[in-house]
Amino acid sequence: MAVFMKCLIEDNRLIVRGLFRIRFRASPSDITIVKIMTEHDYYGPVTSLRSRLFGNMIQLRFIMMGTNDGEFTVDMRADSGTSDVINWLKDAGWDIDTAIPEAIKIPLVRTNVPKLRSY
Repeated sequence: MAVFMKCLIEDNRLIVRGLFRIRFRASPSDITIVKIMTEHDYYGPVTSLRSRLFGNMIQLRFIMMGTNDGEFTVDMRADSGTSDVINWLKDAGWDIDTAIPEAIKIPLVRTNVPKLRSY
């Protein structure tokens, strides 16, 4: 049984709530690494036929975040509030827009998200 998470931004802190407890909590300065993973929209026995007929879209699937205390993965399909997580990471200086094209080149492989430098 899959446990779906709810992602919230409160007081500029990311809070990910599970069914019974808070699973992850971090401020922008706590995040030390961010990785993303993309996947094809469809996998199955007739993947090549389906992709020739309809195309096979690649989409952002997971965002992995690490802190000094641990790691957490946000599932873009199953968890709620994921668009807020993307905006929160962008506001914190993580260059997700640059990492997505790299992640699309090789689906199902973790791609590091660079941190923007402030001058």
